[in-house]
Amino acid sequence: MRSFSPTELIALVIVWLGASGVVLAAYQVTDKINMTIVAVGALVAAYLLSKWLITKESD
Repeated sequence: MRSFSPTELIALVIVWLGASGVVLAAYQVTDKINMTIVAVGALVAAYLLSKWLITKESD
């Protein structure tokens, strides 16, 4: 596993905080089906973005 630059670590934290915020906001919505789709989508997007940041070749 390669080492991370501070910028990459900050980016990962922001991605996951953003996803958490979207999930929490989705739970305020009354329509449970849409809320579930949004929450799962946000978590999947955060996972994929994290995976991309981690596997991305360093310059």
